Amino acid sequence: MINSLEAVHTQDISSKNLLNKMAEMKKLARGDIQNKRGSSPISASFADVLNRVNHSQKNAASISRKFINGDPSVNMSEVLATSQSAKIEMESIRIARNKLIELSKDILNTQI
Repeated sequence: MINSLEAVHTQDISSKNLLNKMAEMKKLARGDIQNKRGSSPISASFADVLNRVNHSQKNAASISRKFINGDPSVNMSEVLATSQSAKIEMESIRIARNKLIELSKDILNTQI
């Protein structure tokens, strides 16, 4: 019983982290956040987001590897939460990329 309560508590914490990341990505997409260099949000922030998604993917793979190898400090809910977070971040990047491609095609097809 205690293990299941700990798993639920860990999952809630991970869910909160996931929701915080999603809110941050939403603000970034709207341009509400200035990047570390102080320039406009669009100019260099896309590279920052790609680096963050890359780090998230590597972190999820590392935690999964630890769980598979039997590390007692990693539980299944943590593996699932980090994997889902990385998957959602990657899907967000894919959607943004597709929108940028669509917009660039529209611009190229615009007659002056």
